[in-house]
Amino acid sequence: MKLKINFLFLCLLLFSCNKQKEQNKIQLSGRNNSFSLVFSHNINGETQPCGCRHFPLGGLPQVAGLMHKLSLQSELFYVDNGDTFYPNIFVPPHHHKSYQFIATEIAGLLDKLNLKLIIPGEYDLALGPESFSELIKNKKYQVLFSNIESSSIPFIPEYQIELPGMTLLLLGIATTDLGGKFEFIELSKVLKNKIPEKKNDNLKIIVFSHLGMTTDKKMAEDFPAIDWIVGSHTQSFTQAAEVVGKTKIVQVLSKNHYLGEIKFDLTNGQSQFALHEVRDELKNELNPNPLAELLVKHHEALKEIQKEEQLKMMPEQAPKAAPAISSCVECHQKQVEFWQSTAHALAFQTLVKNNKDYDPQCIGCHSLHFGKPTGFSKRDDIVKLKEENQTKAYWAELETSFKNAGSIREMKTKQRVDLNQRWMKLDQKFEVTHNFANIQCFHCHNVASDHPFNTEPMPRMEHKSECLKCHTTDQSIHWYKSQQLDEKIFHEKLKSVTCPKDAK
Repeated sequence: MKLKINFLFLCLLLFSCNKQKEQNKIQLSGRNNSFSLVFSHNINGETQPCGCRHFPLGGLPQVAGLMHKLSLQSELFYVDNGDTFYPNIFVPPHHHKSYQFIATEIAGLLDKLNLKLIIPGEYDLALGPESFSELIKNKKYQVLFSNIESSSIPFIPEYQIELPGMTLLLLGIATTDLGGKFEFIELSKVLKNKIPEKKNDNLKIIVFSHLGMTTDKKMAEDFPAIDWIVGSHTQSFTQAAEVVGKTKIVQVLSKNHYLGEIKFDLTNGQSQFALHEVRDELKNELNPNPLAELLVKHHEALKEIQKEEQLKMMPEQAPKAAPAISSCVECHQKQVEFWQSTAHALAFQTLVKNNKDYDPQCIGCHSLHFGKPTGFSKRDDIVKLKEENQTKAYWAELETSFKNAGSIREMKTKQRVDLNQRWMKLDQKFEVTHNFANIQCFHCHNVASDHPFNTEPMPRMEHKSECLKCHTTDQSIHWYKSQQLDEKIFHEKLKSVTCPKDAK
């Protein structure tokens, strides 16, 4: 009896070993004599675009549409290169529930997108290895760590794809900033062990690196047998592959604004990089799009969680500055009228329209002094009324005003002015004492507490630093060239929102 049990145990052990080996390798036929590695990284907890860009980019329903479109041309294999589930490495205790809700949702949606491999970054382990393991539990995708000896996270050290006339060896290099209990292997030792001394032309080595562009270039110099390095972490947007020797290095931007594709031609062994802009209309490539409906429900639930979190925060202190902008009209009518014609004057409504008005990651760029002593810290305190019991009626009436309004950026000037004037009349009707919504005068001007009785000129803030806090490479990619600000474009944009200097 004991012998039978031992024999059964041995069979189970062998089956388990074979299964683990199979998980490290797959054989594919390739469609239309081509095969594509599709990759993302630095999604940073973003599920869909908030709509604040002129041309909104990103979103998982949009990615689903793009994947479907690409799959008609080539067989796909999807890999994510980390910093995926959380927006940063620190999860604020008072936002723990909402951050975890978003991360859990993304983990499930990536499974629906048929993700195969993920190389976690330090942001993904913001709540520790155990929390991450729970996040990806029962998902079809696997963790790829080639430079880690041991970890509490289940992982595989390499992945091999067998194609007609070609073999792809995929390696995943994790950052040593992961935290937790990891035993790392020196990078040079890993690559020496994994890369054959005599590599034939049919073997293609692809390294997914979470180390940043500088280290990736050094890796390419030291190990010229590497065919491709897919980088992340530094978000060094490569619109074309950077070539070091014979190694090509690529990265894409964060939040799924772009997806990268390395397409292999199985007839001649050649490969090329393509950059895909994830535009909003791509969600229509898949009809019906299952992710679109799921995310509507997701954002409704998320908004309620964020409301709950903000209600638990400390009571709001009385603001020390930034009165309602309607108080500026008497002396600065011409400037206020100009401001009303710009998209800045209605910026907060973009969040309301896209169900993002309780998202702390978005509020700061669509309002004034969020999280500052001179401003507010909870979305429900963005407008202060003399009679607080009228707050609900105020927002209901404002919602009616914007009921049929479309995109703020695409509105004609007259419509923007009309909507803003209605808003200001509403502020007067409900006796609003402070309104921190939208991008307004006090983003550019510091106001003395005794203004306008102080005869000193009103100091102006340094525009550039204020603008670039929100107009980043993610949100205003057309302002930048090779990650560097295009000064000419910046000054053109600044001029377009600069108020006239005449007093009235």
